Amino acid sequence: METTKDFKESNTKDLTIYKYPFPTCNQSSVAKVQLPKGEVVRIDEDEGFPFIWLLVDKNDLGNVEHTFYLHKTGSTIKGFDSVDSAYSKFVGTISLWAEMELMFYIFHGGYSND
Repeated sequence: METTKDFKESNTKDLTIYKYPFPTCNQSSVAKVQLPKGEVVRIDEDEGFPFIWLLVDKNDLGNVEHTFYLHKTGSTIKGFDSVDSAYSKFVGTISLWAEMELMFYIFHGGYSND
């Protein structure tokens, strides 16, 4: 699995930030999302819907599978020893309404070229 560090160290020269819809859920989970290879700039809400902004190479927009870990406020997070652990990086928060407001903290676990 490649990390955002691998992307930063590449010789890519034609970088652009693009915005993509981010899937929603109502419980702590793992989200596997097909997106172009790139570095997560942020995850946030826009007009009530979650989106992800990625820094990508305009000349290489083929999709890879990104892994995101979503954790609700108060949930137990196993395997983390800091906000940016060995296998993931904190990238943002979103709030969803499911009979009550739920705040999700989102960590990017990198992407796979498989």
